[in-house]
Amino acid sequence: MTNTTTRAESDPLSRLGPLAARLSKTSREDRYDVHEIFDWPGALPEDRHWFSPELSTCYGSEIWETLDSAIQRKLTRLELINFFSESVDLERELVAEVAARIYKARFANVSDFLRDFIAEENDHMWMFAEFCMRYNGGLLETALHTAVPPDRTPPNVVDLLLFGRVLVVEEVFEWYNRRLAADDRLPEIVRAINRVHHKDESRHIAFSRNLFAALAEEAGEEERQQAGRHLLRYMDFCIGTLYNPLVYRDAGIAHPAKVRQSVKNSSTRIQIDQQLTTRTRKFFASIGLIGGQGTAT
Repeated sequence: MTNTTTRAESDPLSRLGPLAARLSKTSREDRYDVHEIFDWPGALPEDRHWFSPELSTCYGSEIWETLDSAIQRKLTRLELINFFSESVDLERELVAEVAARIYKARFANVSDFLRDFIAEENDHMWMFAEFCMRYNGGLLETALHTAVPPDRTPPNVVDLLLFGRVLVVEEVFEWYNRRLAADDRLPEIVRAINRVHHKDESRHIAFSRNLFAALAEEAGEEERQQAGRHLLRYMDFCIGTLYNPLVYRDAGIAHPAKVRQSVKNSSTRIQIDQQLTTRTRKFFASIGLIGGQGTAT
């Protein structure tokens, strides 16, 4: 048995080299100039939805039915701004942590891909922020959350939690990207940004799943369960950021905090939130982080 074979068996990360190289090659072949790829209109029409109304956090609730069509459209405009603002804040936090690891020995086999990942995420943050600056005058205030692991968490588990959070953000937000990109009721610039993000995130998700599974393989049973509990809480947090009371306030809806609680518990949104996380929960269950019903073990 060669040293290389022994190392591959003892270090699951070493098996990711070919996948990382292949995805990096695709990334570089598809590289675009984010500052030139979009045709930015001078203004966007306010008589159209900017966010698919069926995906609005208020859709299907009693509150939605009380809103006139102009307020409904304003609400979807603000929900898109919130969606892009949250994307910037969550990605910024995660990219900083990934950047701190790309030159560590244990990630040497995949460091080229991680550099490409960071470059693309920086482009994503720019295009989301540019949209918000052009058409809203800035980003919306969001509930930024630093998911700090408990003290004395082993370094390998800290890495597991980080790349689990990366995967959660990618899969939850990409669910929306696919649907917004395909909705021809929305302005073309909105659809274009979501198309670009979906294309890049599909590659990121393919890698993140393999990296996360390798890190989970390294961890012990108790560590995997700890990670599962942490990531379910983080998943709930990410979904919760979509229900921003500032959106309801700025849309002119009274009692925004009460509205948030009401719509979040509506049957329509409970169903959508379950759809958002089904794929990720099934994956976590398949590698032993959570129970087969998608709950912490």
